[in-house]
Amino acid sequence: MLLRTYIYLSLVLIAFGSCTKPIGSKPIVLSKPELNDVVVEPTIVSVGEDSLTKSDLIAEFENLSDLDSSLNESLINQVIQKKLFLKEAIAMKMDTSDLFIEEVETYKRIEIQNFTEDKSTLTRLAEDSYEKYQTEINASHIFIPLSWYASPEDTLKVYKELMELRKYAIKNDNFAILAKEWSKDSKTYDKGGSLGWFTAFHLIYPLEIAAYSTPIDSISLPIKTKSGYHLVKVNDKRKNSGYVKVQHIFKYLKSEINKNEYDKTYQTLDSLKNLLQNGASFEELVNKYSDDFNSKDAQGQLPVFGIGTREESTFEEAAFSLEKGEVSKPVRSSSGLHLIKLIEKYQPDNKESYLKKIQPKLTTDSRAEYLQIKKFNDLKKKFEFVVNDEILTQCLNYADDRILRREWKMSHNDLSNFVLFSTNQKKYFVSSFFSYIMERQEFEKWRAEEKPVEIFKMLFDKFVNHQLTELEENNILTNNPNLERLFKFQKDNLLYSKFYNRMIIEKSLDDSSGQKKFFDSNPELFPSVEMGSFTVVSFADSLIYDRFKVARTKTKPYQLNRGIKPLYYEKDKYIIDIEEKRKLTGLVSILKKNPGYIVEIGGHIDKNEYEQVAELRIQQIVDFLVENGLPLTRILEVNYKNSKVQDRFDWTKNQRVTFQFFSNLESDLIKVFTEKQPDAIRFKTYNIDKQEFEDKLKLKWESQTGIVAIDGRIEEFSLRIKKASRSFNDYKYQVIDKYQAYLSEELTKHLAKKYKISVDNTELNKIIEEVKSNNK
Repeated sequence: MLLRTYIYLSLVLIAFGSCTKPIGSKPIVLSKPELNDVVVEPTIVSVGEDSLTKSDLIAEFENLSDLDSSLNESLINQVIQKKLFLKEAIAMKMDTSDLFIEEVETYKRIEIQNFTEDKSTLTRLAEDSYEKYQTEINASHIFIPLSWYASPEDTLKVYKELMELRKYAIKNDNFAILAKEWSKDSKTYDKGGSLGWFTAFHLIYPLEIAAYSTPIDSISLPIKTKSGYHLVKVNDKRKNSGYVKVQHIFKYLKSEINKNEYDKTYQTLDSLKNLLQNGASFEELVNKYSDDFNSKDAQGQLPVFGIGTREESTFEEAAFSLEKGEVSKPVRSSSGLHLIKLIEKYQPDNKESYLKKIQPKLTTDSRAEYLQIKKFNDLKKKFEFVVNDEILTQCLNYADDRILRREWKMSHNDLSNFVLFSTNQKKYFVSSFFSYIMERQEFEKWRAEEKPVEIFKMLFDKFVNHQLTELEENNILTNNPNLERLFKFQKDNLLYSKFYNRMIIEKSLDDSSGQKKFFDSNPELFPSVEMGSFTVVSFADSLIYDRFKVARTKTKPYQLNRGIKPLYYEKDKYIIDIEEKRKLTGLVSILKKNPGYIVEIGGHIDKNEYEQVAELRIQQIVDFLVENGLPLTRILEVNYKNSKVQDRFDWTKNQRVTFQFFSNLESDLIKVFTEKQPDAIRFKTYNIDKQEFEDKLKLKWESQTGIVAIDGRIEEFSLRIKKASRSFNDYKYQVIDKYQAYLSEELTKHLAKKYKISVDNTELNKIIEEVKSNNK
C-alpha cells in the first residue's frame, strides 16, 4: 500500500504526499521595470547551497496553475520538489549539454528580440501596408543582378547602364522590348518584365515602395535590393478587387504541344462550355473530364484567392472578370487550358482583419530586412560605433579564393592587434574578425557568383551586427533585473522538464516489469471490476441511419467508391514499367494497412485496340500484386473491354486499368459515409463499466444489443459483459499514471535526504497568502 510520507525540513514537518507531474505555469507578462538599488533579500528556503528569497518564491507561486485551488502545503511541496529535481539535474550535468544550452540561448534571443521590438515602426509599417492594400498595381521591371557588397566601380557601372535604359525606354516607349533583351529575371523577362497585378506584400519591400510611389506610365529610378538593381514601370493602378471563389475544369497540355493537339483540347473545352450553357452539371463534367486531381474531389473548387496570389496571372484576370455563375471561355495557362466558373466574389479585408492577418508577415518578409538595417543603424548611434576604414580596407586585401572553398585561414599578419572598430564600451580587434571568418565560413550562405572580397564585406557586416547585438543584450540584462529573473525561471522550467521526462516519464514507460510489479503490489488502487465490451455505431440523423441500413444489406463485399488513379497505356500496350510498378507498390501498401479491403482490377480498352489487350493488362498487374504478397482472395478481376468510355474526345484516356476498393467490413463501409461528412457516423469499441453504461444509456447492466437516441443522434450499440477480473491490461494507463506519481514521490524522498533542506515555514505561508490575495 502507498503510504503518505513526511520529510523533516529543518524543524518544520512538511507533508510531501503524492508528488505532481511537471509543474504547469501561466503565461508570464513582463513589464519594463524602473531601476532600483539592489537589496539583498533574506533566504526563506534553502536546498543544499541554493537559496530562494521572497522574490524568487513569489515568482514561483505566481506561475503555478493551481495556485488558487491548492492548499499551502501542496504548493510548498511543488516548489521544493522542483528545487530538488533542479539540484539533481545540475549534479548530472544535464544543464551543460550543447542542445540544452542552444535551447536556452534561442529562448533568450527571442525574448530579447520581443523586448526590444520597435513597435512604433511596426505599427507604421502595418498602417502603410493597409493604405497600399487599397490599390492594386500592374507593373513591369528590368533586373540586373549585383552583389549587395559590390565595389563602387561595379555599382556605378550597373547604375549608369540602367539610367541609359530608362532614358531610352522613356524616349521610345519600349520598356517591354528592353526587358526581354536586358532583364535577367528568368521568370519575367520573356513576358516583357511583366509582374502582373499585385498589392502589398507581393513584391520585395524596396520594389513595393517604388511601385506605389511611381505614377502610371512612369519609370522609377534604379532601385537597389539585396539581389541587384531594378527599374520599375507602373502600367496601371486600380481599386482592390477583393477575393473570388471559383471552380474549374482543367485539361493538361504538354509543354511541347503542336497546334493540332492544342486546337483539339480547346475544342473539347469549348464543347463542354456549350453543354454547360444547355444545362449540364459543372460538377459532373469536372468528375468526368478534369485533369486536376487535387480539386476533383472538391468538384473542381479552388481555395479562395485574391489578386497576385496565384502563379498564373491570366487565370486570375479571367476569374475576376466573370460575373457570379458565369463560365469563362477556355483560358490558357502554362500547364494547360481551363474552364472557370465564378462561385462568389468577396470584398477586400476590412482594416481590423487585414492588420491581424499581416501581423506575422511584418517581421518575416522583406520588411524584416528594413527593420534589421534600421535596428543596427540605431545601435551604431547608441553605442557610438566607429570603424577604422583604413584597417578594414587592409583586412579586405586578405580575401582570396580559399573563402570560396570555405577553407580560408588567418595567416601571420601585422594587422591582428589593430583596432578594427570601437564602441563607447569596447574595442574590437582584427584578430577577432578573422577568427569569426574562419568559424562562420562553413555555415554562412552566399551566391555562387560572389567574389571573395564581397564575401568578406558580408561577413564583416554580420560580425559587427553580432557584436552590437551582444552589447544590446548585456545592456538590457544589466538594466532590467526582472528580465534576467525571467530567463532564469524559464531555464529552470526547461531543465526541470527534461529531468522529469528522463527520470520519471521515460523510466515509467520503459519499465514494463516495474509497472507490473507496482500493479501487483497495490491491489487497493486497481480493484477487480466487471467490465463490458461496448461497441457503438452512432448516426448523425435518421436519414443517414436509413441510408446505411440499405447499404449494409447489399451483397458483400461492399463497394467503397474509392480507389487509386488509373494506369494509362499506349495503344495495344500492356507491359508495366518501373514507374507503374512504383504506383502498384503503393497500392499493396494501402491494402496491407486496410486488411478488409479487396481491390477490383478493371481492364479497359479503346475501340481501336485489340480486345485481348484488356485481359493482358489485368494479368500483368495481378501477377505483380501476388508476387508482392497480396493474396488472390483480395483481388477481383473485371474485364470491361470498351464498355466504359472515359473520354469520347481523347481516346488515350480509354486505354487504362482502373482500381476500385471493396470491403467485407462494416467499419470500411462507414468510411464511405464519413468521407464528405466526418461526423455522419461514429464507430467505436471500448471497455465500459457498469456505472458508466447505466449513466450513459439508462439501461440495465446486462449483455444486449439495441438502438437508443442520445443528444439528437441515433446510436446502435452492442454490450457483451465479461467475467469480473483484475487485469493489468484493463488498468494499463491508470497504472502508468500512478506509477509515475510513485516514482516521483520516491525520487523526491531520496533527494530530500541527499540535500540539506531548511525552510522558514511561517514566512513561507505568509508569502503564499500574499500571492493568493494579489491574485484575486
